[in-house]
Amino acid sequence: MIDIYLAVNSLIGNIVEPMIMGRRVGLSTLPVFLSLVFWGWMFGPVGMLLSVPFSMVVKFTAQANPQTQWFAVLLSPAPPAGPGDRPAVDQKKVTTSLNHGR
Repeated sequence: MIDIYLAVNSLIGNIVEPMIMGRRVGLSTLPVFLSLVFWGWMFGPVGMLLSVPFSMVVKFTAQANPQTQWFAVLLSPAPPAGPGDRPAVDQKKVTTSLNHGR
C-alpha cells in the first residue's frame, strides 16, 4: 500500500504539478521542475514551496532589462501557434483530391 502512495505522490509531485504550475504562472514546465530541484536543494522543503515565486521574480527581473529578455523568453512557455506558423491549406484542393480517390 505504501508503494502505491509513493508512486502516486512521486508522479504528481514531479510531473503533473510542474506542468500545471508552469501553465498557470507563465513558466515553462522544465524551468519549474529545475527550480523545484534547485531551490529544494538550497533551502530544503521551504525552498521547494518558494521555488515558483523565486522563479517568477527571476523571470520578471529578466523581462525588465532589455539585455536579459532572452532569458525571460527561455523561462516562458512556447507561444501558441499563430496563423503564420503553418502553411495555408487550400480546402478546395483537399476536397477535390479526396473525392478523386474514391
